Amino acid sequence: MGTILRKGSTMALHANGGAMRRALLFLAAIAFSVLISSCASQPSRGDESITVLARFDITPGREAEAEGLFLKVVAFVRNAEPATTYRLYHSKKDPTVFVFYEVYANSAAADNHSKVTLPAATKEYGTFPAGLLSRPPDIARFSELAR
Repeated sequence: MGTILRKGSTMALHANGGAMRRALLFLAAIAFSVLISSCASQPSRGDESITVLARFDITPGREAEAEGLFLKVVAFVRNAEPATTYRLYHSKKDPTVFVFYEVYANSAAADNHSKVTLPAATKEYGTFPAGLLSRPPDIARFSELAR
């Protein structure tokens, strides 16, 4: 660009270059501010919601017994943790399969469920009767990636 300017235009080039640099710095500052504010509005790793899927395989013929126990636990958890999403599903394909869908506000809430609420429910209703489960529960914890 400097080569097409006439002699004596060097001052204009430097003046325009300085203005261009200031404009670029200003735009960079705005972009940085937007980036910082968007990061601040995102939950930190410790504050993100936790989803749990817990699958229970019941011994055939004992589905009604399991359902009765599970419904008591659901009522107990909803009373103890009103902010928690706690749902029970029963497979249409396989009547021996039950799945809990649980959403906690954060890791602390999920930990409280495991360490406080579930032991209290066990104290209230007892442990699983012997032979009710055909295999150990499959419990998986998930972090949300997108909404």
